Amino acid sequence: MSSIFDGCCITFSGVFDAGNHSKLQTIVKEHGAVHSSSLTKKTTHLVVTKEDYAKPSMKVTSARARAEEISIVTWQWVEDSISQKCKLDESKYSITADADDDDVDMTDANGVDKDDKQESKDVSRKRKRVVKTEEEDTTDENSVVVASSSKSVTTKKKRKIKTSTSSTSVQTVDVKIVEEKKMVTIIKKGKAPVDSLFSEKDRTHVYSDDTTVWDCLLNQTNVANNNNKFFVIQLLKLDSANQYFVFTRWGRVGYDGQQSTSGPFIDLD
Repeated sequence: MSSIFDGCCITFSGVFDAGNHSKLQTIVKEHGAVHSSSLTKKTTHLVVTKEDYAKPSMKVTSARARAEEISIVTWQWVEDSISQKCKLDESKYSITADADDDDVDMTDANGVDKDDKQESKDVSRKRKRVVKTEEEDTTDENSVVVASSSKSVTTKKKRKIKTSTSSTSVQTVDVKIVEEKKMVTIIKKGKAPVDSLFSEKDRTHVYSDDTTVWDCLLNQTNVANNNNKFFVIQLLKLDSANQYFVFTRWGRVGYDGQQSTSGPFIDLD
């Protein structure tokens, strides 16, 4: 009995031309090896076919995870070792992923190369994604118009449309979107209307005397600094009593802004 594979625990995986597993295990046992039908802690070698390695089988997957402990070799390693009457270097008979790529059939049933077929699918997917649209919103502050009885806001949008076939072109389109007009009810009981956002507008009026209407609207516009502000000041009096309020509201033109109310005061002093 030979001792070529003394200390080796060999497991087989795949279908071999040299014979079935029973025949192969008899051969390695005759030369000093121990056979194991499954991978164990004692397994030192996994003898596989290139087809089984390429799948990969469960045994191959497990052996890869224990690459430092288990050598994955072809049956040729066994035959050559027996022929030369010594255990040969396993590295010359190991199966690598690169070797598999050279030997595994990469054509389908119709003889079409699978890589070419996949590349064709990828190109087809790219063609379906021909048009991409990006939107950039910009608001033209000077296009905001505010009237005493209605509000109309016009917004300009720039839309970039990219089309891609063999080359890429960009087209910029100006789109105008006009928001629905908002009707504002203004109650005028005297010489000036009460601000529509004053909470007590239904029972107050703008105070006035023989010479002055106590109602003021200020505006600040600076195109260079993008300023377009308003400031409202009103002295208001209750319709049914001598009580007074000072109402102020301020902000950017076209928006409600902020407000403040002082009072009620029992006299004008």
